[in-house]
Amino acid sequence: MEGAAWGTNLAQFAGLVVAIGCLLSRRFAAPYRTRLTWRPDGRLILRMLRVGAPVGVMYGADVLGVALFQLMIARVGSADAAATQIVMMLTSLAYLPTLGLATAGTTLVGQCIGAGARDWAERLGTAVILMCSLLMFCIAVGFLVAGPWLMPVFLASADESATRTLAIAAIVIWPAAVYQAFDGLYFGSSFCLRAAGDTLVPAATALLASWGLFIPLAHVLIFAPGQGWVDGLPQFGLGALGGWLALMAYAVLLGSSMFVRWRSGRWRRLRL
Repeated sequence: MEGAAWGTNLAQFAGLVVAIGCLLSRRFAAPYRTRLTWRPDGRLILRMLRVGAPVGVMYGADVLGVALFQLMIARVGSADAAATQIVMMLTSLAYLPTLGLATAGTTLVGQCIGAGARDWAERLGTAVILMCSLLMFCIAVGFLVAGPWLMPVFLASADESATRTLAIAAIVIWPAAVYQAFDGLYFGSSFCLRAAGDTLVPAATALLASWGLFIPLAHVLIFAPGQGWVDGLPQFGLGALGGWLALMAYAVLLGSSMFVRWRSGRWRRLRL
């Protein structure tokens, strides 16, 4: 685990160095004059913080919520934790390509808004959102079909808990697959809203959904009586399945609310 942490840090640092090198290279410095932008502009920084800080809050609420969900499941048992990690790895095959597509959508929608073509921005953004949702749905169907062959790859044949881990993974992969299309709505909509500068309400929605619904519901569904972190709450003892059902409910709510926010058109009234 320590090696994975160091590898992640080094990869992030290498990416930063490469990005700075590209920014300051002659290829970009001549046409875009990137070497003239080193002086800090207080007003511009404040505008960036006003748009960017809620994005960080939204991302932090999501990541921390999922981390607590994994910690809860790990407390139940090693087989539940291993099954959860396997399914997480499979779902990454869906959300990582979608992140790339959503990021491209952010650029295109932002360019349309900058050009004053907000009607075209809405059409383009809606198309990107639906593409993200469809992509994640198709990949989810793929890992449902291929799951029985893919999941054993993550386990050693000599592992005594392999059979139980695979049995749990075969169950929790279903709620994971159900919410993929809604996760696509979330990625596509939140990134298009980001392009329009509409980040405060989406961040508040994500924070409320994560801390007000997902984490408490996961606690209630995962732990059996006497196992939980907080006494006095109902506890159904569903283990990993309970956690994934909570994650499914969270993803459905978040994806739907972000898409409704985009379709409401309130972002049209914002001026960056």
